Amino acid sequence: MTGFSAGISAIRFGYGLGPQTAPYFRPDDLISELDRAAAVPPLFPLEGVQGRRDALIDFASREKAARAERRAVGTGGAEDDAIKVLRREVQKRFRRDSVLRVTQAVLSPYAFHERLASFWINHFTVSASKSPVMRLLVPLYEAEAIRPHLAGSFRDLLTSASLHPAMVIFLDQAKSVGPGSRRGKRQGGEAANENFAREVMELHTLGAGSGYSQADVQALALMLTGVTLAPTTIETVFNPRVAEPGSFAILGQRYGREGSLDDARTILSVLADDPRTARHVSSRLAEHFIGDQPPHDLVEKMALRWRETHGDLSSVYAAMLEHPAAWTASAGKTKMPLDYVVSSLKAFGFNRAQLLNTNDADDPDGESDMMADAGARAGAARGLGQLSVATLDALGQPLWRASNAAGFDDGSGYWGGPGQLAQRIAFARRIIARGGKSLDPRDFLQATLDEVARADTIAVVNQAPNREAGLLATLVSPEFNRR
Repeated sequence: MTGFSAGISAIRFGYGLGPQTAPYFRPDDLISELDRAAAVPPLFPLEGVQGRRDALIDFASREKAARAERRAVGTGGAEDDAIKVLRREVQKRFRRDSVLRVTQAVLSPYAFHERLASFWINHFTVSASKSPVMRLLVPLYEAEAIRPHLAGSFRDLLTSASLHPAMVIFLDQAKSVGPGSRRGKRQGGEAANENFAREVMELHTLGAGSGYSQADVQALALMLTGVTLAPTTIETVFNPRVAEPGSFAILGQRYGREGSLDDARTILSVLADDPRTARHVSSRLAEHFIGDQPPHDLVEKMALRWRETHGDLSSVYAAMLEHPAAWTASAGKTKMPLDYVVSSLKAFGFNRAQLLNTNDADDPDGESDMMADAGARAGAARGLGQLSVATLDALGQPLWRASNAAGFDDGSGYWGGPGQLAQRIAFARRIIARGGKSLDPRDFLQATLDEVARADTIAVVNQAPNREAGLLATLVSPEFNRR
């Protein structure tokens, strides 16, 4: 490893520099923070992990009762009102969780951990847009299935994410029935749903084009039948009535049926240990943190460390940080919208009260938040957290609501268009108005960009006609928009 830079470490591997940024003095500092960070519960979900689990059970019970009443008396009565009230409550919780998610990223002293959390929640994408219950589940999913496993083994992270009810719902695994199962035979022997199996292989582990076949996907889909959802508790369970009997040939090996969730754990462990998974996921990590086309030898060193440690993620991260490309100032890529929004807020040092100041005068049906023009909502949002969430909608990275299982595009070209810049300028102007009244633009530039500031940007800031223009010049500069 050569050329470590405290400024580059904060910008490339964290959410940038600011008054409250804890500096990294060496690469080991980034790794050593991970265990400490995992021990601190995130600010979301709103009620905490156990409180959200209780809320899910309450939601399932109330929704079941309302639907039963609808079937009994038809539509248009009090039962429809009950469903509307329930969905409104769920939507309000989701909005608050979204503000808390942004606040967590801005205020956490463990910036590398926060960036890793964003990477992995995108790698193991689920979407709150799938259904009302997912708006309760997805924040819980990140809090209990993703964040606790960021520094451990990939096997544990893969298993935790894959068997969480949010993933089971998102990939329609709860609808998958083995054609030879007891229920499958009654239903005419339709093929098992392949969504879960395909995405686990293509996106989460081996990678597209890595040599597995459609027959492998089909066999994995059959082996995973039985993994489903308990509707009253919203928990992942094994149901033998929908599980395909027999054995399954996957990737050249045959696996028998044990008749429990251990069937899924077994094959997930095999996929986690596959050398193709090591290379695919190492490549994804390097592309995210280093550049769209990371050096071949960097990816190979990360994959080798993966194989040597059986997928110990902290060791894989360390291999990435040991490579010279990690500290090359000319490297990097365009910030995704969440990176830009969080690093902008962090640069001004906004505190928790400023970020969490919320307006609960929401739309009565709890649905237009997902659908209305995000730019218009951004102007009406009162708290910085609300403004940030609305801005992320406008920029095309709505929190926890990717449009497909591949997650949000991580390539620089996707986020570098003129529409992006216009929205970023609008957001920058709003937060400058709230936090820039006492800042000297030249000091702000130095504190925010440190040694990565270009001579051109320094000149523009020094020659700015007023405070707002000087601060804006930093926030819209090429180097601030890259990491």
